[in-house]
Amino acid sequence: MKRLLGLLLVIGMVGCGGGDTSSLPKATTSPRATTPKLPPAYRALQKIPNTRIDLTAEGEIEVVSLTSNRATDETLQLLDGLTHLKNLTLGSDQITDAGLVNLKGLINLQTLWLGGDAPKVGGKKTKVTDAGLVRLNGLTDLKDLRLDGTAVTDAGIAELKQALPNCKIK
Repeated sequence: MKRLLGLLLVIGMVGCGGGDTSSLPKATTSPRATTPKLPPAYRALQKIPNTRIDLTAEGEIEVVSLTSNRATDETLQLLDGLTHLKNLTLGSDQITDAGLVNLKGLINLQTLWLGGDAPKVGGKKTKVTDAGLVRLNGLTDLKDLRLDGTAVTDAGIAELKQALPNCKIK
């Protein structure tokens, strides 16, 4: 039985070569899949502890979560030009009203969370006040704003609601 299988194998191999292959489709080489070029801010943001960065399929930064106290107003300068950013979380007591000016170019930002659960234990997670909220007025795509852990007042929220009527502010 083994001899018969071996003979069939040899006959099959001999009979397979040398035929006309012109009617067969030509093999093509596909270009190598390339890794998208990462925005310059990616590597700098990645160095900050407790930072989450999500990218789009094209390699654009879409989500940033900065929850380390090493995140400062200067860190927010790295966000300049991230026009694909949709979701931003800032939870650092080093973030102040002055730093929020760096958010003005985030034209596609839909969700912004300032702070965290620090108020539950009596603290302030950011140093953002009513004065800083004014810097958010131009973020017209903003749909959801959470102000947990800020020093924002009801008056500041009311003023921002007038500027951003389609934004749900908590």
